[in-house]
Amino acid sequence: MQRHFRWTVLALEVFICLMVLGTLAVLLLSVYRNTARFRPVERHIAYVTALRKVEESGAALFDDSALAGAAVSSRELENLRNRLGTLRRMDAHLDASTPGRLQKLVRSLSAPDVPTQGRAERFLDGMDSVIDAEIDARQGVLQSIASAMRNEKSLTTILAVALPLVLLGSLVVFRFYVVAPARRIAGLLTNVGESRFEVVETDGAPQAMRPILENYNGLVMRLAQLESEQHRKQATLERQVRVASGNLVRLQRTLANSEKLAVAGEIAAGIAHELRNPLAGIRAALDNLCAEIDEPDQLHRLNLVIAELKRMTALLNHLLEQTGVAPELPASVDIGNAIDEVAHLVSFQLPESVRIEQEVEKGLQLTLPEDGFRQVMLNLILNSAQVIGKQPGTIGIQARREAGHVEIAVSDDGPGFPDAMLESGPQPFFSQRERGSGLGLATVRRFARDLGGRMTIANIQPHGARVVLHLPEEGAHDG
Repeated sequence: MQRHFRWTVLALEVFICLMVLGTLAVLLLSVYRNTARFRPVERHIAYVTALRKVEESGAALFDDSALAGAAVSSRELENLRNRLGTLRRMDAHLDASTPGRLQKLVRSLSAPDVPTQGRAERFLDGMDSVIDAEIDARQGVLQSIASAMRNEKSLTTILAVALPLVLLGSLVVFRFYVVAPARRIAGLLTNVGESRFEVVETDGAPQAMRPILENYNGLVMRLAQLESEQHRKQATLERQVRVASGNLVRLQRTLANSEKLAVAGEIAAGIAHELRNPLAGIRAALDNLCAEIDEPDQLHRLNLVIAELKRMTALLNHLLEQTGVAPELPASVDIGNAIDEVAHLVSFQLPESVRIEQEVEKGLQLTLPEDGFRQVMLNLILNSAQVIGKQPGTIGIQARREAGHVEIAVSDDGPGFPDAMLESGPQPFFSQRERGSGLGLATVRRFARDLGGRMTIANIQPHGARVVLHLPEEGAHDG
């Protein structure tokens, strides 16, 4: 009996030891696997960081080229292609499509006869799609790790519950030093999936759990750094767009001054043309008079007058030659895209209380001078924004095909046009608005007339103004 008891106790002790050893083995395996799981994530973080550096280098290269007004050198493009090729050959990506996308980017950089702007847009869009795909893939890996750790936590809990009651103390210690940290890490990984980064203390953690916590802290710090860089990059892009839109508005003001000078030049050219004919008659009469006078003193005086007339005629001819300007050639323009681009740039200069609403017929295209059309739309939108001011308001843009013509209208809910302007129409150098030149609507009207169309202005109820361009339909076609 005693012998049987001793064997029973020994078997129980062996069983308990096996349970403890098995549990410890499972825990050690879990620690090792969790440590190993984070290593590909660390490599992937370095890989995404390298992708971002290549993207930033390419963006800086194209920006510098655009500011200098020159194409990117072949040596710099070759360097950029080599860096992309190196990243393509690295075995650190998580998304299977990344090597193919990088190879496509390398080919796009090698494509001949591609404008610098188009090449830059393809490069930046391609790099953004690659980085986004890699981040999404990493998110899936992190979720997989979190799920695996939750499963391992459940297995650990089951093993702990399965131990005899004599191991209750060991179970408490086990749950305190293993289960609780595993639950903590699972929760932290869930927070990482929700973009909430939190660094944990490792001083009081068990020795076996410290590598996991240290790797997690490194992962969190790197992810936080990448998130900060992403926000900083987005803020930089928004600032650049605001600067570009501000430059556009300043360019519009410069063009308005140019229009003013152009109108003044047209007036001067008309006056010069009208003066040449009477000056020619005066000169002919003086030439005849010289032939009839023999007095040397009088002939000398007449020759002086004739010389001055010749000089005045030469100045008038030079003035007429200087007023000639080559017109912009018409081209097929997608009306919807042109209006959307102008409205998007102007929106950065508008108060938040002013909205722009568009109703443009899809596929509508016109053959007209593109730069002139953009300038016309810019003038009309800015005019509406200036009359609305800082008050809440809406600027409406409509474009549609009507019977026999195409209508492009810009309306606002401001105070409307003065009665005098509605009766006489817009006049150059006359404006009801402070600091207005009166050339904005006059330029728009001349643009429409040059295309064989017309411009109409009207007030709308209960308040507001509306400007409509009626352009001939033969200049329109479906895209």
